[in-house]
Amino acid sequence: MDIDKLNAVLATAIGGYISKSLYLLGKSFFLWIKKTYPEENFLIENLNIPNYYLRLSHNKYSINSKGNTNGEKIFLKFFASTLIISSLVWMYFIISLLIKNPIVSVEYNAHNDISNFWVNQDHATNPPQQERWYLDKEICLSPKYLKDVTQINTATKNEVCSFFLDSIKNNTIDRMVTKNIYGIMVLFPIALFAGLFILSLGIGIYIDIYIRKEIVKYRDNEILKCKQYIT
Repeated sequence: MDIDKLNAVLATAIGGYISKSLYLLGKSFFLWIKKTYPEENFLIENLNIPNYYLRLSHNKYSINSKGNTNGEKIFLKFFASTLIISSLVWMYFIISLLIKNPIVSVEYNAHNDISNFWVNQDHATNPPQQERWYLDKEICLSPKYLKDVTQINTATKNEVCSFFLDSIKNNTIDRMVTKNIYGIMVLFPIALFAGLFILSLGIGIYIDIYIRKEIVKYRDNEILKCKQYIT
């Protein structure tokens, strides 16, 4: 991530909001994964299955739970792998968007140039991976400093400066940035949670197959012990 952008994120409410959201999400997940129910005691005590396995399986079990056939295992493992890969790709995509796109600015395409730039009510700059430049109101009002910005043409500089010198345009950019920030504050946690939930479903299918196998093994052993006791 670009250092300037990282500093901007950490210095704004959205950075704190995302951090708090991730903290609360992690805390809720930790409390949920430790939770146990009385009917699961036989799984924990007799089968030595960790309680977090039971939560991640997204299922409930009894001593009579059935195992999976070989055909079911093949299908379920394929489906689970698809969910896991899809969720990882999705979360990578979401995080990449957050890194590559402006947060406290909006991306704007110059009318007189093929280039684009990031702008807010205070300053404008180049997007990542492009030649570095910077403009604000003070530079725009100084022909000497403005002349030193050679990375963009004069028409683009005039267009950028209009956002700082024209109060109507400046207010418009301010509203667009605010809308962008609130959009990220709402959508990013939802998108991340959706990815994590789908990932947990994929992992849960693998765990479910394992738990059912252990239940069947335990039940068969208990039946065998009864038969041996009777005979």
